[in-house]
Amino acid sequence: MSIRSQLAPFALPAGVLTMMAVGLITVAPAKAATWKCTESSHCYALAEWHMAGCSTECIDGGVADITSQSANVPGWEKGAFVTNEMWASTNGEGWVETGQVAGNGMDCCSEHRFFAAESTNNLNYYEYDQPDSVPINQYHSYVIQDLSHNGAWGIYWGYENTEWTLAHEYGGFWPHIDELEAGMEGATNSQPTNEGDQELAGVWGSPEGWHPWGGVYKGVTFSASPATCIAQMSGSWPGNATYHTPC
Repeated sequence: MSIRSQLAPFALPAGVLTMMAVGLITVAPAKAATWKCTESSHCYALAEWHMAGCSTECIDGGVADITSQSANVPGWEKGAFVTNEMWASTNGEGWVETGQVAGNGMDCCSEHRFFAAESTNNLNYYEYDQPDSVPINQYHSYVIQDLSHNGAWGIYWGYENTEWTLAHEYGGFWPHIDELEAGMEGATNSQPTNEGDQELAGVWGSPEGWHPWGGVYKGVTFSASPATCIAQMSGSWPGNATYHTPC
């Protein structure tokens, strides 16, 4: 793909994240189950876009508009947490993630922006949780992108596609993404409460732009751990989803 270097995130074209779905997807059915996760063994409810790799398909970033409706994290004072977030990675070379976290030593029930990243073999790990909380029931925008192809991934935070902030730049590592995931992660010994929804895009093209998930080589799938649920939004692009626990 031909990519022209730019410095700032793109404005979201009207309707990009909410048009009718195309292509085949697999949706994990809702199911009643007991929370079986711990602070060290995490639970997930994910939309996953597995790309074919840069010989045929890879991209230069990801976008997530995330709305959290509620959260309550038992054990928050000991580090238990729940996140609503997006992950970007490639070929096992490392990952970058950003979104919203509840718990993690801050409080039980409010949402805080965060980012974390790691290169191969657990090296060069970074994490930051913003002390100030963000409102619930309002969508907040998160971008991970490298438009210069130099392996430096810019992590941007915004509010309804305005007030953009470069929260961190991580890298010198891999120059492309062939795996995007988005949804919730729970790391707590007891059943938390968490509700959220997400609208997603990928970054690529010439000129660059935001595009719905779902390429021509591999599609979008959904997966859920016990006691977590995720489902595609009705009439929306693959990857756009609502999720919650308990089910």
